[in-house]
Amino acid sequence: MRRIKQISAFSILLLIWSLISTPVAAQSIHWGNWMKADGYVKELGTLSFDDALKVFHYDNLIHNRINTHWTFTPHWTGEADLRTRLFNGYSVDHEPGFAQIAGHDNGLVNLSWNVINSKPFLLNTQIDRLYTTYYTNKWELDVGRQRINWGRTLVWNPNDLFNAYSYLDFDYEERPGSDAIRFQYFTGFASGYEVAFKPARNMKNSVAAFLVKQHSGEFDIQGLAGYYRNLLAIGGGWAGPIGDAGFKGEFTYFQSFLNMNDAYLVASTSLDYAFPSSLYLYGEFLYNGHWNRYMNPELILSGSLSPSNLFIAKTAVFGEVQYPLSPLITATFSGITSTTQKMIILIPQVSLSVTNDIDFLLLAQVFRDKRFNRILNTPNILYARLKWSF
Repeated sequence: MRRIKQISAFSILLLIWSLISTPVAAQSIHWGNWMKADGYVKELGTLSFDDALKVFHYDNLIHNRINTHWTFTPHWTGEADLRTRLFNGYSVDHEPGFAQIAGHDNGLVNLSWNVINSKPFLLNTQIDRLYTTYYTNKWELDVGRQRINWGRTLVWNPNDLFNAYSYLDFDYEERPGSDAIRFQYFTGFASGYEVAFKPARNMKNSVAAFLVKQHSGEFDIQGLAGYYRNLLAIGGGWAGPIGDAGFKGEFTYFQSFLNMNDAYLVASTSLDYAFPSSLYLYGEFLYNGHWNRYMNPELILSGSLSPSNLFIAKTAVFGEVQYPLSPLITATFSGITSTTQKMIILIPQVSLSVTNDIDFLLLAQVFRDKRFNRILNTPNILYARLKWSF
């Protein structure tokens, strides 16, 4: 407990420093109409413990993000975003390879640096957006590190060939970017074509794909085809209403170029409904055709996922119930289970809007699965996060 108190005190001092210094820095680089900056500072405390309440681990993260938006001409813009994270606590001290995992960069160019790597502290800074855009009324060209989001559903996205992520990695709202070239041509409302290419150091691990999307009636429909790391990928997706409910889905069929017998389907579909009382329900189902029984469960915690294998079971079911207890407080309870494997992940949370710029989140993740037990000696995790946006 003494150790936890020391870490918390140090974190609070750093948070105060960040709160004072960040707006000054943001204001100092706000130049006229051609550049603006925004971002946030987050303090995230994590307490994990075993079922017997005998083992407790504490981690702390201070996360500062600065987004800069540049307007060079009426048709030429740029984006450069920097995230800086200070880790301290049990994971930095005891988890082998933690610094390498936290500082890893999946891009063609390494834009992540561990500035301080001295236990019990790890300071990492990373540029996760760095791209330029040229656009007209009909088309747009983006070059650089960017987010290419082709997914339709909330939790699992087999259409997201460029930026697959883990839903459990809740603290990274912006999601990872790709070093890519993307061309979009617009033919109407929510309609058009896209071509994107994400090169890799080993070209066989590159991603190149074509997307066509069309707004028809009340539905947005899309289809895609491309090359994904030695796989042929063909898929599609949709989003629209069924009565008063929202209906979304997406699927991708993967075929190996090396083995014609290696082919599989990954698909997800969802329904959501908001009652007049503001009660909100969401449900999603995943069929994970490329499920591998030897998949490391840590991948769904770290966010390192592939659209060809999105979960640690062949099927998964996600459910969520959300209700505003007051105009400023929202309670949410969600969970993940499987129809083909005995497992469950429970995710209760409460969010509070303290002011227009400050939010507080209390969230838990409880894991019940024998494979999680092999890698997590503390499968019950409680998060408390304070976020100030500027």
